[in-house]
This record gives sequence, structure tokens and C-alpha cells, in this order.
Amino acid sequence: MKLKHIPKQKRLGWGAGWLLKLFGKNPRLQSTAELYRKDFHPNTQKMGLRFSERIRNVFRHLWLKRHHL
Repeated sequence: MKLKHIPKQKRLGWGAGWLLKLFGKNPRLQSTAELYRKDFHPNTQKMGLRFSERIRNVFRHLWLKRHHL
């Protein structure tokens, strides 16, 4: 069985990946408070958005249906 010719870029990429796996840094563990701060909270008031009553009345039935499903 003949070995296929492996291009130089693939060999260098494989070698670099292997070295990074051996000597690379592991990500540090994060505390619960840090994870909570990075979490996305879809709250319009926290994002600085304000809806008028007219817009709320248009979308209110969609929001209510989503919460009951």
C-alpha cells in the first residue's frame, strides 16, 4: 500500500496543532458570578429600549401566547 503525498502545508498545520495541544494554555475556570455577568438577558429595560403603549398593544397577544406554551 502506497502512502499518499501529503502537502507541506498540511504537515505544518498538523505539527503546529500538535504542539499547541501539548504546550497551550487551558482556559481558566469561571465562577458562577462571572458566568451570570456574561449571560445574555433579553430584557428590554436592561438594553435601554422603551416600547410605547401602541407597540405593546400590537405585540401583546404574541407575547402572551408564547408564555403559555
